[in-house]
Amino acid sequence: MSREVPRSGAIGVALSLAITITVFILLNSAFGGPGALGGPSYRVSASVSDAQNLVASRSYSVRGVRVGDVAGVQLAAARARHDCGRPE
Repeated sequence: MSREVPRSGAIGVALSLAITITVFILLNSAFGGPGALGGPSYRVSASVSDAQNLVASRSYSVRGVRVGDVAGVQLAAARARHDCGRPE
């Protein structure tokens, strides 16, 4: 009994894997998914009525998923404004 993988089978698996990865990257970029290298960072600002638990330099989560860091908190006209962004 031979334990060697047939050359044609190995080439077929490698070719299928290469095509799958290429299609995944193309579809991700076409439909706004994350880039292959993580994509650019960006800043988001929001005004909230209650910023009691917002602290600068802390992680920001949405439904338990880390989406960025709080860059700063400012009080403006009885509303708090905080800046956050996706980490680089």
